[in-house]
Amino acid sequence: MDPVGAGGAAGAMSATMQTQTAHYYTLRLKGEVIGEFVNSPAVPGLTFGWAPATTGLIAYANQEGRLVVMDEHGQKQQVPESRAALLPAWSPDGARLAYFERTGKRKALLQVVEVKQPAP
Repeated sequence: MDPVGAGGAAGAMSATMQTQTAHYYTLRLKGEVIGEFVNSPAVPGLTFGWAPATTGLIAYANQEGRLVVMDEHGQKQQVPESRAALLPAWSPDGARLAYFERTGKRKALLQVVEVKQPAP
């Protein structure tokens, strides 16, 4: 006699997983996703970072993990060779952007790039 029914343990696990609720939080700015969180609270700064107010810039990791800089008009520029970006943070003058690049399950490299200010 099968105590969990005809589907066995795998069927019971599958049924349990299908009845669980997942909570999705998506942060958008000018139509761009700057943060997605599943079953965890939205954490400001985890996937994006505001530049100093005078620059009007924000840096965020896009859905592919590439770092993108966007200005107040929605113009975007991808940071070359960035991948698996996390915790972007700006220098006080807005000239440099530091971020962690995940390289393994519990490993990351600190990357620093120069940021060209958009022409007025």
